[in-house]
Amino acid sequence: MDIRTTVTLSVALHLLVAHFGIAQTISGATNTCEGNTNSYSFSGPSGSGFAWTVTGGSIVGSPNQSSVQVLWNNPGIRKVEVVVNTLNSSPPSPLCGFCPRYDLDVNVSLPTIAGTLASSSSTVCSNTSVALNISGNRGLPTAWR
Repeated sequence: MDIRTTVTLSVALHLLVAHFGIAQTISGATNTCEGNTNSYSFSGPSGSGFAWTVTGGSIVGSPNQSSVQVLWNNPGIRKVEVVVNTLNSSPPSPLCGFCPRYDLDVNVSLPTIAGTLASSSSTVCSNTSVALNISGNRGLPTAWR
């Protein structure tokens, strides 16, 4: 076996262990509100390098650690993605063809605003009904009290 065969086998074996060894996922909130900052983490093989990207948010701090902080600034179904360099601790290029990629969908909602409650009458007596109207709200009321 010459040096090229050894290197090729070593790289191939390392990639097989990284891809098929243990199911790996991104940990973090999958539901959040616009304006929130959430932490996401990935526990890859020891000595790995990381490159995080997000859609619909901004990375706060370094995108090249095993965890990342994301400030969500656009509502909708958004994505957190990490590319993992399992060969060494250097951050991988986003174009790395052999580096595993993991992603997580995040539902970013507009924050709920309670709004103003108004009634059709200023007096409510027993066994009568009154219409209640809510205005200026965003989201759905979860409870009437």
